Amino acid sequence: MDALDWYARNVEFVSNKIFSNFLTCCHEIYETQESKFSKNTFFQLEHKSPVVKSLRKLIVETQDKSANDGIRAQLPLYLQLLEVALFSQHNIKKAVNLELHKVLVNILLHSEFAEESKIHS
Repeated sequence: MDALDWYARNVEFVSNKIFSNFLTCCHEIYETQESKFSKNTFFQLEHKSPVVKSLRKLIVETQDKSANDGIRAQLPLYLQLLEVALFSQHNIKKAVNLELHKVLVNILLHSEFAEESKIHS
């Protein structure tokens, strides 16, 4: 989880290929039954990593009206990292306690897609 937190905080310094490979590796660990040790270590143990708190902060920053386009452009990457973080039940509990779901709903309600759907309804 500390690696996930590091990627979240340094995503702008990581190449797309390395980022994609990291996400693929996380998905493979989660989806593969053969690597129980890795899966248990990575997703099922409690930990002290601040990854969920970091991602929440970064996601909120992308929604700040004063944020520049570079910061806003990081949102899809943060959401991909959040998906991996939420493979862990421990992180789901942290996300609920931090009310991350409210942040995500707010993003959906104020997204370009939501604005576009209002026009067409």
